[in-house]
Amino acid sequence: MDIQQLIIKISREEDEKSFEQLFFYFYPRLFSLAYSLLKQTEEAEEIVSDVFVRLWEQRASLEEIRNPEIYLMVATRNHSLNRIQKLRKVFFTDIEEVSHANMKQAGSENPEQQMLTQELSSVIEEAILGLPEQCRTIFQLVKLEGIKQREVAIMMNLSPRTVENQVGIALKKIATRLAIHFKAAIPKKLKKAGVATFVLLILAFTILP
Repeated sequence: MDIQQLIIKISREEDEKSFEQLFFYFYPRLFSLAYSLLKQTEEAEEIVSDVFVRLWEQRASLEEIRNPEIYLMVATRNHSLNRIQKLRKVFFTDIEEVSHANMKQAGSENPEQQMLTQELSSVIEEAILGLPEQCRTIFQLVKLEGIKQREVAIMMNLSPRTVENQVGIALKKIATRLAIHFKAAIPKKLKKAGVATFVLLILAFTILP
């Protein structure tokens, strides 16, 4: 099923048939996720229905969603957690926000430090986008969205071991990409850029959640 084509039809033509196809395609995984958190069938069904109602209400801007699968799963998880703990709000960030936060954390002591930080963020994002689709989705859910590997396994109908292995593969590929990009220039650049950027590079290699 071409999800992007369905999104385009829903967004541009308000195609209800395409929306119905999207609903039935994602419903089993979203329901499994909601049920794993709520442990109540009716509550889980209501959560998923609410997610799709909001999706339809925002149909005009659907094409702005970079990854519909991650968007729907994160929305379902958020709504489920909010139902369990009404006073608690859970927020997750996409890769652009993570990059922005990293740049802010690194500070702005000098232009060279800013350039190195921006370069690092760009390389990380390119490395993530270059991962195989399933590997990229799992990595984004676990490391960028902060979702537990067990929950991701339920979402994607995979074994926990498969999720763990895919995260490991993603980390190795990203670390390799960073190492190749910066090569032996890292020590020289870091000496000029300062300790903050050094810490940022360490975080980039470990990709802490």
